[in-house]
This record gives sequence, structure tokens and C-alpha cells, in this order.
Amino acid sequence: AGAVEGILDDLTDSGNVARGVYTSGKPRPQWVNKANLEQIHRLTMRYLKRELAACAPYEVVDFMTRWQHLHPATRLSGPEGLRKVIRQLQGIELVTGAIEPEMLAGRVADYKPEMLERLIAAGEVCWRRIGVDGVKRGRLTLCIRKDMPWLAAGAPVKFDTLEQADADIPEVILAVRDYFRRNRTAFFDDVVAETGLDADAVMRSVWYLAWCGELTCDTYECVRHSNFQVTLSACYDLDSTPRKILSGRITAARLIRQMNRRKLDPRLGRWWATERLVPPKEPLPAKTVLRKWGGQLLRRWGIVSRDILAIESAAPPWGALAAEFKRLELLGKVTRGYFIEGHQGAQYGLPEAVELLRDCRARRSDGKELGYLPDEPLMCVTSRDPANLYAWCLDVVEQRGQALQRRMRRGNLIHRLILQAGQVLIYEDAQLAELSRRQLFRCLQQLQHDFAGREVTLRFRSWNGHPIDVSPVAAVLWELGFRFDGRGEMVWPAPARPAKTIPDGPIQDAFLPHYAEPAPVEYGPDWLLRRASDRIRPTAAALLELLSAETAGDGWEAEWTPQNVVWRYR
Repeated sequence: AGAVEGILDDLTDSGNVARGVYTSGKPRPQWVNKANLEQIHRLTMRYLKRELAACAPYEVVDFMTRWQHLHPATRLSGPEGLRKVIRQLQGIELVTGAIEPEMLAGRVADYKPEMLERLIAAGEVCWRRIGVDGVKRGRLTLCIRKDMPWLAAGAPVKFDTLEQADADIPEVILAVRDYFRRNRTAFFDDVVAETGLDADAVMRSVWYLAWCGELTCDTYECVRHSNFQVTLSACYDLDSTPRKILSGRITAARLIRQMNRRKLDPRLGRWWATERLVPPKEPLPAKTVLRKWGGQLLRRWGIVSRDILAIESAAPPWGALAAEFKRLELLGKVTRGYFIEGHQGAQYGLPEAVELLRDCRARRSDGKELGYLPDEPLMCVTSRDPANLYAWCLDVVEQRGQALQRRMRRGNLIHRLILQAGQVLIYEDAQLAELSRRQLFRCLQQLQHDFAGREVTLRFRSWNGHPIDVSPVAAVLWELGFRFDGRGEMVWPAPARPAKTIPDGPIQDAFLPHYAEPAPVEYGPDWLLRRASDRIRPTAAALLELLSAETAGDGWEAEWTPQNVVWRYR
């Protein structure tokens, strides 16, 4: 047997034979002539293509929420569940404000912060930046510590740490960087004492190097309470830069106050240099990195396409990965097909992922049931969650079967969606499906708390494009505890001093989607003047009278909306 296996291994090395597992219940490993394997694969693909056509966006999102354990039916629990989630999502960078309350608490039913701290203290898990496109303050990924070397080697870094250093302290950043290059690891106070540099400048330098991916810390507590909701500038706001410190427009003390307000405490834990700052003596072979990343992407997404790869911030290029997926295809470990509607080019999926996707097709009867399903759970998903492919590469489909027109998929705004079996029932303040009062109540209820059980601040100025104070939905929001504030918005949690406004519209049992709901009031001159304040009402009335006189001739037509009026000449 040993001699035969030796011959087969020689044939495998020559490329004429493939080694793998091809028949269940038989001794392993198994060998097959590559020409025969390719023929088997072609026949199998023909069968699978007939059995599974490309899936619609809602079917893909239903699949992804289940695959990534965000769906209530597939959520995990305990430390082992947390390990599995981190292993699956490592390499995806999120702002810190989304990592625990959304990504982890949404997937691990009993998640508590101390669970993550134990894994970090045990040396199993670490946090860091691996993105290659630039300095992103407030974004990071959780990863298995032993996987860091290949995770960070997926793509070359495209920015220079020193070129992008804070303009007012480049020498301090260079000194701190050199200190860690020599010493590898240190507590913050030791860095200050041994370099003799200003503690505030060292604090800024340490965090800058962390946002570059060159440093990390052995505790998550130092960054846990920063609650970044967006990536920020070097002054930890949205617009100021260190050049304003040099010009005297702002002070460095203001920047430190910003950092302290965000509870970025570098004294919590020991800092250590990553391989970006101290490269290993023997870099990992490119083939090893590619194979590790290929397996990671399949583990994360189940089905990988070029469009899905665009979500990644540190993965190898598609051309290299496609070759790896083809290798896995020949070994019978992945299936190639056209799984996701609208995604171009080859798509590769794990057999168990293709099977799960097939199951998700049956829930909405091939697109015939795009409304509320009584037996399916509801969930609130934000535009930051990696399972929400609507934020990246899929269209939101309304109940009538048309794609929702959106100006923005991603960005600094946080979009909240109510999903049911992958279908979006509510997108921000727009209803995409017809709902009964009880169904709408249940949907809105999902918006009020995050997965960690914390209250989410919500403000509704309008609903389905109509002002909230005249919308029939106001009564449902009132029932849920929303109250009007002084600006006429309905707010949750209720403001300390709510306005005295109470919804007085008729109680409805059915609520139509935004494209079918009739206007709750007649919009026109009287409407506009009633909404104007006492101070500007006379001016507004005079202006409307002038415009009406100027457009009184044939061919002019006024189009009134809740916000304005447009005169069109036809």
C-alpha cells in the first residue's frame, strides 16, 4: 500500500491526479484522474444549475443572516459561540460602537463584555487594524491571535505611516514608533518615562500607531467605551486637523479633551508591536496566505463573488483568489455557479452554504410573498452589520417587486432596517410592505433596543414622506412610548420635557407602503401657511400671492408637497 500511495503522490505532484475525498463511506484519502474529475464536475454543474437558479436579494440576505448567526434561529451562545463568531468575522473592520452591541451581541445570545476579555487575556483573541487603504480612527477588527500574520498579509499596505502622521507631533510619533520597534512591548507609563516625551503627545502617538495597525493592546477595555459611530479626523472630530493646532486655531489640549471624552485610555493594558511595525524574519509564503484567506472568505460569506469581495478591506485581489477557488473546486470542496442575482462573473460556494441558500428560496414562494410572514421572526439590522448585504451590493426590493431608490448605501449615517426572512419591511422611515396595526407595532418595537438591550435613540420627522404629526403611524409610535419634542418630531426615549401634542388622527387597522399610501392631508397654500411660524407667516403669504399672480397664465401648474411647492410650465 505504501508503494502504491507513493506512486499516486508522484502523479499528484505532476498534476495528472487530484487527491481528496470524492466518495463518502470509502477509505481516505482518495485519488482521481484530473480529466475524469473535470468531466464529473461539468456534469455536476449542469445538474446544480438546473436545480438552483440565481437567488433574489431577499433570499441572499435571508441566507446571510442565518449563515453568519445573526438570525434568531442560528444564534450561538457561550465562549465557544463567541470564538466561532470571531473566527468567522475576523478581518472585517467595524467602528467600535458597532462591534459589541451589534456584531457580537447580535450573534451570541448571552454575550457579556467579560467573555471577550477572557479570550483576550488567555491570548486567544486580539483587536487591531488590518485595513490597507489609510488611517481609519475608530475602526478595528477582532481576530484569533494566531491568525494575525496571514490576515494582515492579504494585501500590501497603501499608505505611509510617517507621511500621514499628525502634523504637529511627527517627531514624537517617530520616537514612539522607534521605541516599540526596539522594545516590542511596553506599558504606556513606561513609554513616557523612558522616552522623556510629553504624556499627551505620547498618548496621541500610541493611538495613531494603533489606528495604523502597528500597535495593539492586550485588553479591549482601553477602547471599549470609545463608542465610535463613525471614523474621525486626527482631532477626533469630523473636520479639524493637527494643522489647525500649528496655525493656532485650536489647541492640543482640546484634542486631548476629545480623546478623554471618548475614554481612550492607553494606560489600560500592555501595548505591543504588530508585524506591520516589526516584520517577521521569514514572511509567510504567498501560497499559504492565499489559501488561508480563501478559506476565511468562504467561512465568512459561504458564497463568494467579486462583488462580495469588494466589502473586504485587506483581502487578496480577486484574480489570485479565483485561482485558489478553482483549485478547491477541483478538489470537490467548493461549487461554482450563478448563485446571487446581479453579481457578475464566477461565484463559489461551500456545499453546505449552497444547501442553506436552497432552503431560503422556499420561504417567499419565488417572490410571490414579499410582505409580512406570520411565522417568521423580525430583526433590526443596521447598515454597519456585515450580514446586511443591502448596505453593500444588493438592491432593497419593495413588496411590489421594484427596487427601492436610494441615494446612499453606506457612509457615516446609520440606516436601520427591519428584516423578515431577508425582506425589508421598514427602511428607516419608509414602509416597504403593507402591514396591519399589530404587525407595524411589532416592527417598530424592534427598533427601540439594540441586541445588547440598550435603548436606541430614534427620531421620526416624517413617515412615508409625510410629516409625522399628520401621519397615522404617529398613534402607533405614541402607543410604543414615543413623544413629540419641541421641533415636532416623535422621539424615543421620550424627551424630559415633551411637547403637549397628541396624535389625533383616525385609528387605522391597515398601513400601506410608501408608494401606495394616500396623503393624510391636502397639501396646498393653506397647509403651508398653517405650518409657518407667526413671524414669517405674513411674508410667506405675500410671496405665495405674488407667485400665484405671476403663474396665473395657461401652462403653469403647481405641485405641492409636504416640504415645498414647485411650479412647472407645461
